[in-house]
Amino acid sequence: MLYGYIATNGLRRIQRGRVDFENPKHAIIVSAMLVMGLGGAIWGKGMVQVSGMSMAAIFGIALNYFVPDRSAIDTPEHHEATK
Repeated sequence: MLYGYIATNGLRRIQRGRVDFENPKHAIIVSAMLVMGLGGAIWGKGMVQVSGMSMAAIFGIALNYFVPDRSAIDTPEHHEATK
């Protein structure tokens, strides 16, 4: 029950914040975070392990940093650089 309530509050915050899921970056990050958080991913060695929601948060922050935004890709400078 607690996890369902937490998920509902998270979705409510996303809706209130008006996250644009038409932007592929946002959809990729949210999807990956859900898979990591609900899928039981574990990273670590020995006594130090990161799993669950903390793993999803770290992964989401990293993806937000490394995945380019659509506005950066749709510029004429980007198209010239990729030719």
